Amino acid sequence: MSQLLKALLGGMLVVTTVAADDLPEHLTPLGAEKAANADGSIPSWEGGIKAPPAAYKEGGDHPDPFADDALLFTITAANYKEYEANLTEGQKALLTTYPDSFKIPVYQTRRSASYPEYIYEETAKNAKRVKLTNNGNGIEGSAAGFPFPMPEHGQQVMWNHNLRFVTPNTIKLYSNSAVVQPNGDYRMSKSVTQLKFYYHDEDVDADDLDNRFVKAIGKSLTGRDAGEAFLVHVPLDRTIEETDVWIYTPGTRVKKIANVGYDGTIHDGLVTHDQIAMFNGPLDRYNWKLVGKKEIYVPYNAYRLSSNKVQYDDIVKQAHPNPDLTRYEKHRVWVVEANVKDGISHIYQKRVFYLDEDSWTVMAQDIYDQRLEFWRYAELHAMNYYEVPAVLPSVEAHYDLQSRRYVVVGMTNQEDQPEFGVRMKETLFKPAGFKRFAERMR
Repeated sequence: MSQLLKALLGGMLVVTTVAADDLPEHLTPLGAEKAANADGSIPSWEGGIKAPPAAYKEGGDHPDPFADDALLFTITAANYKEYEANLTEGQKALLTTYPDSFKIPVYQTRRSASYPEYIYEETAKNAKRVKLTNNGNGIEGSAAGFPFPMPEHGQQVMWNHNLRFVTPNTIKLYSNSAVVQPNGDYRMSKSVTQLKFYYHDEDVDADDLDNRFVKAIGKSLTGRDAGEAFLVHVPLDRTIEETDVWIYTPGTRVKKIANVGYDGTIHDGLVTHDQIAMFNGPLDRYNWKLVGKKEIYVPYNAYRLSSNKVQYDDIVKQAHPNPDLTRYEKHRVWVVEANVKDGISHIYQKRVFYLDEDSWTVMAQDIYDQRLEFWRYAELHAMNYYEVPAVLPSVEAHYDLQSRRYVVVGMTNQEDQPEFGVRMKETLFKPAGFKRFAERMR
């Protein structure tokens, strides 16, 4: 097995290997580098947020632990060349496409990521026991923890994102999305989603996992799709077992559909099925290249953006979300390049993913069309839901630079906060239970 050694070449970190037993000493429990970077702009990891702030009340809004941090500087179209080495192609495209409005406010880096102790324990074990199966389209050897804390190639890195920890069992959340036109007009829609995770469930071991990953059920509550609902069963290896999807439209029966998980689209065509949650697989249409590590300004500790003091109109602005509500920090990220395999089709010919080393979350994604021209960009504004604890999205923003439209998803500011550990019966996630859910849920 392996641990990372670092060799800085042109700003990119190259991966080499030593013994896995050094993981606790040199790396964090998830495999990130504990140490600060060379100039101290990225501090050492000291355990992340260890407890909610004193002002936090269970089930309520998330007070910002870093509200007193001062703005360090702002990257704009006028000065971005000074910071170009630490920007994604998408960020540069936003700065040059919207020079009068888009900006990147940079704050002190806070390595706030933290997770439950059992996730740390299982991740350490995974360094020696987890293997890829079926040409990298599946894994074996574990039912919890990040599978590859010391990855050696791109598929392993993407598995860490796909299987990142969200909750030990279930989550229920109400959220809002807005598709924004070039002139700033937008259409808001609200939905409710409930998820039951089998991977990471403390009551499920590797022998009982049976290729299950997550089941999800949801319903659109407002907007032109109001009343429509979905049920999804997502397996771990989606190339040997289909992702089962059922849909419900008011006045019709439950119908099972096929051909999901790749480049079918939602949100008026702005987001592909495999782009939901920044990326959710399967992996079989791309060749995955692990480029290495890089220091990038990414959206992080987005408590201001998720505050219940902020209205949705305050967030949704023409061309992009309100940059005065965002916070960017310099973090080390894994860089993975994906290119469509020969003879395979996907509307995205090339994608470059940037994954936070402390949470294995895809923070940003550069997207190229079939002519290999830059097309789209996506960013995840992350925060630590410290009551879990886990790093999860505040919101995601998905931009189409060619049409100048974007969609912002996951806004919960004026909703009840996500509920973790909600009691959910297995029957809810069967077609009969799904129909009852669709007809009664408000």
